[in-house]
Amino acid sequence: MKSKQENITIISIVIVRRFICFFGIAIIFVLNGYAQINELSIELEIVSISKGDYHPSPQELVKGDTFPKRIDFEFIVYNNSNKMLMIGSNTRCYYHFDGKDTNCEEIGRFLMINGMDTIPLYTDRYYLHPNPHSGVKAIWGIIESSKDSKTCPIFTPFLRRWTNVGNDNIKELYNYLKSSRFVYVPILADYQRALNKINNKSIIDCIIYPRNTLEVKKKEPFSVFVGYSEEKDHDYIYPSEYK
Repeated sequence: MKSKQENITIISIVIVRRFICFFGIAIIFVLNGYAQINELSIELEIVSISKGDYHPSPQELVKGDTFPKRIDFEFIVYNNSNKMLMIGSNTRCYYHFDGKDTNCEEIGRFLMINGMDTIPLYTDRYYLHPNPHSGVKAIWGIIESSKDSKTCPIFTPFLRRWTNVGNDNIKELYNYLKSSRFVYVPILADYQRALNKINNKSIIDCIIYPRNTLEVKKKEPFSVFVGYSEEKDHDYIYPSEYK
């Protein structure tokens, strides 16, 4: 029969082994996360602000008063690994979900974070199939009232903050964007569903996709294109060409 001291020793050994096992798994998890951060990176390449006339009342328009009616963000995803990149975002499902499309997958969200604000940018579904021919991918995010949710609007209240009558508010909006953080948050269940749809299962091990939240790096020096539209590139760049 084992003594009390022997039992205590055995219990201690078991506890130590479990701790070592748990610690080892945690280290592997952390290292994998850091490894993927090095393999995948995202930069905010372009920010463009489209302006519109501000109507303080239905009957009156003060000439020169403007407000931002749309903000576009171009994110460039860099794949530094030797695997095929698969990444996407589809928050159209989040903003315009009608309850009927049960197969609508968001895939991931680009979030703009500033103080108490956490705003998922509007993105439409991008071609998600892994691309063996390119290690770079561009994804556009949008803030625009027409893209907003009808039941729980986010973009419209945000854009209305900058409707200061008689003032050009680009400086204030620029400072807000400059101080904001941008992150990409993958939805792993949606990525798994996308992987399950691949017919050739042998290539799955050759695919890399985000498994952790990725911090977006803003291009320095940070500037924005103002007056951007489909008809012309921009009126000016702020702050270097601010008028």
